[in-house]
Amino acid sequence: MKASKFIFKVILPLIILGVGVFLWISFKELPQIKKEKSKTNVNISNKQAPSEGKKQEDLLIVGHHLVPQSYQVYVNSRGVAQAGEEIELSVETEGRVTEISREFEVGAIVKKDSILLKIDDADLQDSLIVAQARVAQAEASLAQEQVRAEQALVNWNELGYEEQPSDLVLRKPQLRQAEASLAAAISQVELAKRALTRIALTAPFDGIIAERQISVGERASRGRSVGRLISTDYSTLSLPVSPVEEQFLADSIHGSKVTFSNALMREGSPEWQGFIVNREPEVDATSKQLHLIARVMNPYSLSSDTSLTLPVGQPVTAKITGRTLEDVYIVPKSALRGPEKIHIMTAEHILAPLQISPIVTDTENIVFRAELTEEAYWVESVIPTRKEGEKVILDQSSSKKDEKDKL
Repeated sequence: MKASKFIFKVILPLIILGVGVFLWISFKELPQIKKEKSKTNVNISNKQAPSEGKKQEDLLIVGHHLVPQSYQVYVNSRGVAQAGEEIELSVETEGRVTEISREFEVGAIVKKDSILLKIDDADLQDSLIVAQARVAQAEASLAQEQVRAEQALVNWNELGYEEQPSDLVLRKPQLRQAEASLAAAISQVELAKRALTRIALTAPFDGIIAERQISVGERASRGRSVGRLISTDYSTLSLPVSPVEEQFLADSIHGSKVTFSNALMREGSPEWQGFIVNREPEVDATSKQLHLIARVMNPYSLSSDTSLTLPVGQPVTAKITGRTLEDVYIVPKSALRGPEKIHIMTAEHILAPLQISPIVTDTENIVFRAELTEEAYWVESVIPTRKEGEKVILDQSSSKKDEKDKL
């Protein structure tokens, strides 16, 4: 009984009070919501009004005419200058070095047959005298054997033998031995004379002394290197080319021009002109690259007015003239608007994307082929992707610039 009284006196009034408060708040906010809705409708109508009453202006873009043209491909490589010809110098006659030419110094340029050093010929002169004495002895022995052979035949006939005498009776073996001894002695004389002509070491070709390993007073012997000579006629370079770049080489690589620059200099590098003479028969086992053999003539500028030299061991960068691509389009790398995508303006003045597959790229340009059925311009201006498909207007100043470039 008490509980029911408590519900009617306390709980029920609280519930009624809460419902009343909720209804009061709801009715109070209703006019504000209607007011905001009316403002929203007004704003929407205001935004739509300009599009209905005024036509949107076309975008002004800077573009350049896409024209098929030729493109000269250059294949880049690196290498190190090597001597065209290189030889270890050694003497052909043993003896003490008595004289060294002033030309036989490291860095000195020598001509073919220039005398580099001389060897004492006293021992060789003695050897020649001994050889000549042996010739005289051999000649005397041969003369004696010839007389003995003739006497042996006379004695045979005087004894009345009817059969022919044997070679032994006629002393023919002894005669042949004497003749052989004389020939050997004469040969020793010739050897001694030739040795005397080789007491001077001469340069086998035009070159530059790269190394000297002997001095006056030292004894030179056969097989010992006394110096090193490298050719000044030409230098050779081995240039690696990747399989991808190989396809851009000329059909006939022999004679292809190559421009070399100092690999250690970024700017202001001297340049050397060369050409391809051959290719190595095998692909490098490690890098899987083909190597071309290039040649630079007159690397030390001996037959020209310039002082430019290409020393052995000089690292260089190489620019190999490759094939010429025909009917291709060329745009700068700045024209890219995504991976392999550029913007073009069609003949209808519509901004459109063009997917490209670059054939080759250099430091500045992208070269590609495309099947364009109508006149088009590549767009230099940076336009958002959402504008694709909209109409654009070409800036006439860029069109006039293209015409001046053609002239």
